[in-house]
Amino acid sequence: MTDSSFEDIRDRLAECSDGEALLADGFEDALIGMAEGWFGNSRRVVALYDLALCLRVLLGWGMDEEEAGEWIDYNVTGAYVGPSTPVFAIIKRQPVIVSGDD
Repeated sequence: MTDSSFEDIRDRLAECSDGEALLADGFEDALIGMAEGWFGNSRRVVALYDLALCLRVLLGWGMDEEEAGEWIDYNVTGAYVGPSTPVFAIIKRQPVIVSGDD
C-alpha cells in the first residue's frame, strides 16, 4: 500500500469513528479499510486489516512463518484493547490464471 492510501484510510477512519478507531502499530501496509457493525452494545467503525498482509509484515521483520503466526495470534488478533479494537480479515482472492497465449 502506498503511504497516501494508508493516510487516506486513516483519515477516513478518524472522521467516521470520531477519532476512536485504533490502529495496529507497524501494520500500515496491511490496513485495507474500515469495518462497521455492532461491537458489544454499540455500533462502531473500526480499522480493517488483511491478516495475510499482516503476516507478510512480520516476515519482513525477520520472523519465520511459524513464529509470525504465533506472534500475530497472541499479540495482534488475540489482543483486546477496548471497543475500538481493529478487526482482521482473511481475504479470499481469486487465483491468477496465466495462459501461454498472451
